[in-house]
Amino acid sequence: MILYHYTTVDKPVLTIDPKKFNDHHYYSNSEYKASSIPRSFWYTNSTDREDFFDNGILYIADIPDSKIYDLKQDELGLQEKSSDAHDLLSKVPNRYSGVLYNVGYDVVSMFVSVKATRSKKQPALYAIKKQLEQLIN
Repeated sequence: MILYHYTTVDKPVLTIDPKKFNDHHYYSNSEYKASSIPRSFWYTNSTDREDFFDNGILYIADIPDSKIYDLKQDELGLQEKSSDAHDLLSKVPNRYSGVLYNVGYDVVSMFVSVKATRSKKQPALYAIKKQLEQLIN
């Protein structure tokens, strides 16, 4: 599964570490309030993102489908067995590295570090920023 992540860090390759969950580069405030379980947040479509990522830098990672628990299908019935988001995330079996769910669009929360590559295709604001930097320098 191809996943997309936005951040303000600009490197050719970046390791997205869920242990840095408290760093605002890795989550939205609403997600943090739902559960404090360390995780990084990814989109399944590069154009689906919160507005505050409009000037973010896009990274891409390819994660095997078998490593992502599909909460939309929820074959293990975790939603019925859970009292809240924190309880649900704590019940995802260890054989999965992340969980897919829908918040109006599909997102994946990853529980493990993920090595990602900066996308060659960046949001428009990123391209403008880079052009301005070149003019200044």
